[in-house]
Amino acid sequence: MIGRLTPCEIEVICVLGERGGWTDSETLARLTGMASQMYDHARPRKTVRVHVFNIREKLGDGAIICIPGRGYTLGEPGVRAYRAHLAAKAAWAAA
Repeated sequence: MIGRLTPCEIEVICVLGERGGWTDSETLARLTGMASQMYDHARPRKTVRVHVFNIREKLGDGAIICIPGRGYTLGEPGVRAYRAHLAAKAAWAAA
C-alpha cells in the first residue's frame, strides 16, 4: 500500500499521522517543505490539494478527510498507511 505513494505523499501522511489532529493546508505545506520558495498562499494550498487528491485516488476516499474550514486529517486507510510506513522504517532500522 505505502509503496504506491510518492515520497511527498508519504510525507503528507506522516505529518498528519504525527500531528494526530486537524491540519490546515498552509501548515501542512510548510511542515512538509512543499512551501519553500513559494511566497503566495495559493500555490502551497494548490500543491497540498493535488497531493491529497492523489493519496485519496491511491488509498481510497477515506484516506484523508477534508472538511472546509477545519483542514485535513487521516481517515482509517491513511492511518493504516502511516502505521505501515512506521513498521517499514523500524524494520529498516533494525536490519
